[in-house]
Amino acid sequence: MTDARHDLDAVLDAATAAAGPYGALDGQARAAFLSEIAGQLESRGDALVETAHRETALGMERLRAELARTASQLRMFAALVANGSWAGARIDSGPPALRRLLVPIGPVVVFGASNFPLAFSVAGGDTTSALAAGCPVICKAHPAHRDTSVVSAAAIDAAVAASGLASGVFGLVATAAGDSDVEFGRRLVADDRIEAVAIERGQQTLLTRQSLRIFARLAIGRVGQWTLCLRAFEQLLPEERHHRVRVCLVERDQRFE
Repeated sequence: MTDARHDLDAVLDAATAAAGPYGALDGQARAAFLSEIAGQLESRGDALVETAHRETALGMERLRAELARTASQLRMFAALVANGSWAGARIDSGPPALRRLLVPIGPVVVFGASNFPLAFSVAGGDTTSALAAGCPVICKAHPAHRDTSVVSAAAIDAAVAASGLASGVFGLVATAAGDSDVEFGRRLVADDRIEAVAIERGQQTLLTRQSLRIFARLAIGRVGQWTLCLRAFEQLLPEERHHRVRVCLVERDQRFE
């Protein structure tokens, strides 16, 4: 896990460098990557569930169900991005001729959840939707289950390597012992290399760069420990699943001959 005092800049630089190549991958490649993450998580299922139970005491059966849900989310997003409709491509024959499509916005910070250590944390819905959209992710581990976060991150790292992607596509960071969790969260949010921050306050929220400065100044609540519990994925309508990919994208117009 990254040492907050020394390596955070390296993680941020790696995510920035990976943003272009990863964002340029087609939907089929991203779908294969998401499916690989699901498989890597399942292959570590016993270790994940046992570690999460030791840290949270949520119960083995409940955590096994949560792991299944986590893998299911990844595979549902994989199916979504594979068909390419998420790009919303439109062509205006002009003149001038324009092609409009959605493109990834760049590196996204995800704050690990407290009460769902698998499905809404390091490999959870926010991370999955950002990766599906083509955005590198830097996830902050929640202090209540740091070891679980490390095991989940190892699964994603293995999928990154197996898929031949740059290591900056995903990074796990955590507050160093003795440092302020809140100040570390503020530093992540305020960094100019971060394009958006995924948080949850009763409903999905994704703050883009334009709102990050306000968020950092207000520093409402314990920034480093905000919960990321999105509504149960299986309860979302198909168009809402589509939207969760789109929030990590921005429109781009291109002139072409």
